[in-house]
Amino acid sequence: MGKYDHSKKECAPDAVNGNASTGMQMCSRERKIPTLKPPQILNGNENLDSLASQVETVSSREVSVIASSTQILSSMPD
Repeated sequence: MGKYDHSKKECAPDAVNGNASTGMQMCSRERKIPTLKPPQILNGNENLDSLASQVETVSSREVSVIASSTQILSSMPD
């Protein structure tokens, strides 16, 4: 509980994040009931550098998408 698991589906081998997990999902507990949170999906052609360059030019709504992608990229298992 309270942990993320990465998807078994991977980005295309020729993508920037080739063979990396395409997303992750958190398992949590709500009133003793195990619950899966909505999945966070990664764009296989984004990396931390490309996300950082977008932060200053996007709307506040799009910042949450960048934050989600950053979280996925920075938490990938080795």
